[in-house]
Amino acid sequence: MASTRRSHFDLRGGWLLPLAYLLAGLVLRGSASAGDLEFWPSIEYTLLESGQLRWRLEGSGRLSDGVQHFYDRRLSTLVETGLKWDVRIGGGYVLRSSEFPGFGFQGDHRLVGGVSLPISRGQTSVAVTSLYERHIGRPDIKDFNRYRQRIEIERGRRKLAPFLYEDLTFQQREGFVRSRSRAGLRWQFSSGRSLAVSYQFEANKQQAAWRPRHAIVTALDIGRARPGNPNP
Repeated sequence: MASTRRSHFDLRGGWLLPLAYLLAGLVLRGSASAGDLEFWPSIEYTLLESGQLRWRLEGSGRLSDGVQHFYDRRLSTLVETGLKWDVRIGGGYVLRSSEFPGFGFQGDHRLVGGVSLPISRGQTSVAVTSLYERHIGRPDIKDFNRYRQRIEIERGRRKLAPFLYEDLTFQQREGFVRSRSRAGLRWQFSSGRSLAVSYQFEANKQQAAWRPRHAIVTALDIGRARPGNPNP
């Protein structure tokens, strides 16, 4: 009986913070203008997974003004592999098409690379990731570098896992320019596919002011390729 009570308490504790954050965000944004809340959907497909090597493709977009304005779309590819002690390194390319004030839709190219280090394994996983981005081809600014430090915490479960995510961004010549916080739930289906839904609060530095932005972020993983088979 004592074991049953402890299991029930653990379940509630694992859900409490991410679920409360998600619901609070939805309630607070619902009391404001619907146009203040953005929607960021993404779809990820695993092209190849063999041993420690993984190659994936991702498409994503961003919608504002009550999901009526599709102002940003991205296509990216990333290859990553594992090293000793579960450390993972990766690199890839991002093609972005987005609206820039006074320029309309313009292309933006990014070369990305990073390393992820697990801090804790088991029922609750904690990972720290350092990312480097080289931004090329912006019409309104010279090419520049950006650095991101990220921490992800996930309470692992068989079908449903709550998670927290914090990302801090530093830009060349500008210093600290953005903080991004997410909390949500990830569903793992028997097919191996997964769906994550989270509420995000973001603060962006624009000149001397910090501007908030709120979004519902979804991530659908539709491809779990068998080793050596890029088209399951």
